[in-house]
Amino acid sequence: MRLEAPSILPASHANGNTYERILSFNLDWQYVMVGLFISITLELCGIKALAFAIGLYLPLATTLPIFVGGAIKGFLDWRTEMKNGK
Repeated sequence: MRLEAPSILPASHANGNTYERILSFNLDWQYVMVGLFISITLELCGIKALAFAIGLYLPLATTLPIFVGGAIKGFLDWRTEMKNGK
């Protein structure tokens, strides 16, 4: 009798399922192609595809601190550039 522990991470089952489908050549390629075209379009528009994907995947409670940290870094970089430029 084999006992399996419940998954702690909600995405671990989805990742395992995806890996299983890739290895068995049973993947829904239309979704892969849609994701590929979305990421290429975002990159061509100057938006980082990884940042977009994180914002899309993670809940707002997790994404908001990441956004605030990025906004603070952007402001500090801008301020440093202005001080050094003058």
